[in-house]
Amino acid sequence: MERQVLREVAIAPAEQEVSPALVATEAVNRHHDITVIEEACERIGLLGADLGRGDVMTHPGWLEDSVERGARTCSRFAGDLIGQTFEIAAMKGHETKCAAKIAVFDHPWHREKAGEVDRIMVDLLHTLSMAHHRYVGRMQLRIFTEPQQGASYDDLLAVAKATEAAGFDAFFRSDHYLKMGDGTGLPGPTQAWTTLAGLARETSRIRLGTLVSPITFYQPGPLAITVAQVDQMSGGRVELGIGAGWYEAEHQAYGLAFPELGERMDRLSEYLEQITGLWATPEGEAFEHEGTFHTFSGSPGLPKPAQRPGPPIIIGGRGPKRTPALTARYASEFNTPFVPLAELPAIIDRVRAACEAIDREPDELVFSSAMVMCLGETEADAERRAENIGRDLRQMREDSAAGTVEEVKDRLGQYADLGISRVYLQVLDLADLDHVGFAGEQLL
Repeated sequence: MERQVLREVAIAPAEQEVSPALVATEAVNRHHDITVIEEACERIGLLGADLGRGDVMTHPGWLEDSVERGARTCSRFAGDLIGQTFEIAAMKGHETKCAAKIAVFDHPWHREKAGEVDRIMVDLLHTLSMAHHRYVGRMQLRIFTEPQQGASYDDLLAVAKATEAAGFDAFFRSDHYLKMGDGTGLPGPTQAWTTLAGLARETSRIRLGTLVSPITFYQPGPLAITVAQVDQMSGGRVELGIGAGWYEAEHQAYGLAFPELGERMDRLSEYLEQITGLWATPEGEAFEHEGTFHTFSGSPGLPKPAQRPGPPIIIGGRGPKRTPALTARYASEFNTPFVPLAELPAIIDRVRAACEAIDREPDELVFSSAMVMCLGETEADAERRAENIGRDLRQMREDSAAGTVEEVKDRLGQYADLGISRVYLQVLDLADLDHVGFAGEQLL
């Protein structure tokens, strides 16, 4: 890694704090074609929730425990990358926070293990990547698609590759079997996790997941196996968005049971307990669980996902009681899809209260939102894109990331002010790959 590249990445406006996490993220993004960094990023897993907290950079325990333990199993190249980013940050006025950590990467254990890329240490690279927005106040942006409206696997692959090339953090898709509203839905639905398995092998950096997989489509054991396998195939880049299901028509169309909401929520609770239990069961031990809907006896809890104890779980919605409680217990992220600004504070407050009720730090959660994106360099460009998806731009401006670049930035800033640190930008015209590229250029 040339020092000059890292110096370039470290340049930022004087009023913006430059963190090691930001520099590492940008360096990895620029150099994801370098074998050792690519392998490290692909084999990533979260080291611990505390690494995502805002005080992590000054917490002595982080230096003594997590970083030193990680350095023992980090490749020399990855270790040098992070060490240099700390040094860059020190030059930018962060000596007290970063100087000691540079020395860690010159630890004898690190030199002894040079060249080894191990699952444990790549956690650090991923944690830096996932957490950089917390340190510098940046909003993390992801691309989100609705393929049930009409998309083939090749269509989704093209968007995923455009997402990666544009610098977005992740590509997500819905999990539905039936179109909504007007349109033919041709060529027909694609199965979500089959799609993600393919994308796992055809992308290298972006994270992949569903918003969200309804439990009514799956059984907990096979779903745990599927997600774990796709996580392995991606090198640890998968996230599981999971919910109770809501679209009754698609269940009728494809012969699926659709219980009442109360039962669906009961099932969701049980699924979460069982899926996370399967992933967390130590190898060589058995998972036992007697549930109301499914019972596990003598399960080896295999295969294990690349991320330990499991991929991040995303739960969302507006439910006032059970949704916040399940989020507090199981989720890494809480998503508020297509929720007006005025409704957000109350929803977020309920989730934070649910965390506090079980002594979980609410700031361990990522609070995210989703909105349709319709971005144009000019008013005419935005109007054209709105027309192509059958929407009215004036109406979209009220509840979407729609309009000119400055308008969309203002909209995202309003969500950030309410505590949203991640936004899923829904792309409805999957043929308009220039839209994704332009958004990456202007918003990232």
